[in-house]
Amino acid sequence: MTVNRGNVREELCTSQEAIEAVQNGQSIPDDTVITLEIYRDEKLDEIFVMEKRDGWADQNPPVMRNGDWLYQEKIKL
Repeated sequence: MTVNRGNVREELCTSQEAIEAVQNGQSIPDDTVITLEIYRDEKLDEIFVMEKRDGWADQNPPVMRNGDWLYQEKIKL
């Protein structure tokens, strides 16, 4: 999926299984990886990666918990 916002383009990538689950109103399956690349003025600026696995919720501090998702971010490439 691509989203354009002025000089920013966001490229979102995930598996076909995750897309179908969302389209069918189901939970996103475990082992799903979602990658978001953010381009500013046509240059890659940031990358976010999130992965869902059963039991991962406890690895995040309580204030950052969001189900069984873990996140990684790379800013200013």
